[in-house]
Amino acid sequence: MTAASNLAHAVLLAAEAPASVGDGIWNVSDGDDRPLGELIQLAGQAAGQELRPFHLPGSLLRGIGRAGDFICRPLRVEPRVSLYTAELLCRSRTLCIDAIRRDLGYAPLLSVEKAFASLAEFTQHGTLPELSIMRPKGGTR
Repeated sequence: MTAASNLAHAVLLAAEAPASVGDGIWNVSDGDDRPLGELIQLAGQAAGQELRPFHLPGSLLRGIGRAGDFICRPLRVEPRVSLYTAELLCRSRTLCIDAIRRDLGYAPLLSVEKAFASLAEFTQHGTLPELSIMRPKGGTR
């Protein structure tokens, strides 16, 4: 998972990186790999809801995705579950962020919990917590 604030922070670090860093390619994440079920529960907690994930065999979920694509494509509507969505849910997505930490000094600004809390605040009240992604204190801008 990657909070938008953490992604923006990484982009700014890359944009302001010295030429000696070169044209690197870096993975960006919140640096806290969690199972999907735990992320679902954290999202629910932040929204004040109790969400209980349930498990389906990957083959069944892929079948649902294929059926969704087959039915919805002629209607030109987005299926609730597409084959693409099913594939994302069936595979682990752990990104190594060692290179961006080393090359750009990246450290996530928001934890997974704070990212979900921020999203809940925005969806409920339309406000975001104040967060400076520009530069740590003492930097020039």
